Amino acid sequence: MNIQKFFIGLLVVTFSLSIFADHHKGDGMKNKVAKKGMIAKKMVESGYKGKDPFLKMVKKHMADDGYQYPSRFVGFGFYYDPNGDQPDVVISTVEGSSASEAMKVGDEVLSINGVKDWRNTDPEATKVGDVWNVKVKRDGKEVDLEMARTVVQPRTDKATFVENIEGADAEQWGSSLIEYRMIDVAVGKDVAYVLHWRKDLDEESGVEAETYIVTRVGFDESGKVNFIGALSEDELLLRQTGWSITR
Repeated sequence: MNIQKFFIGLLVVTFSLSIFADHHKGDGMKNKVAKKGMIAKKMVESGYKGKDPFLKMVKKHMADDGYQYPSRFVGFGFYYDPNGDQPDVVISTVEGSSASEAMKVGDEVLSINGVKDWRNTDPEATKVGDVWNVKVKRDGKEVDLEMARTVVQPRTDKATFVENIEGADAEQWGSSLIEYRMIDVAVGKDVAYVLHWRKDLDEESGVEAETYIVTRVGFDESGKVNFIGALSEDELLLRQTGWSITR
């Protein structure tokens, strides 16, 4: 046997096998990325199809430690249940907000800047950082709180997210929706961006309003969804239905 030819042949076979393995490794990565894009698109579209399809997708594909990020807003960062038996009572606060530092769950909000019917009163035009007086009843005593209005970033864990979906009225789910379109999906290693469009009927004005939305869906190493959030054209939507932003 020619030893030189033998080693040359062995090197060629080894190199060929290496290329073959790398080729399939690349295919595997592409398949994982494509799967994430498919999951992201189906999760967004299921929200248009109804309560049950959306709930099923969230339960199946969201990681137990995953989060849903609702839209940011300017405010104090506390939640209450306007339809509950105690509509003025604080039921939760947003982490990092002024409410999380000053309020306690169970506080009864008596007035905000002297307005007692604060739930049914449009807030004054104020800027971020303005400090308001909030009077609450805590442990039977009235307490005055000085609270700043800030940019609030809510965050909902999976358990609460699922609970909120389960508590929604299936018949009212998407009742204002006229039509929707899934437009495009851009996928990276750990995140997918879904561009979609919707048109709704505003019940108060009777006007049809449309908006584009980008939903960002993140994935952990196991391929489970670890966060979901969206950016939408809120100002455009409001202006279509007769609202305006004034100072």
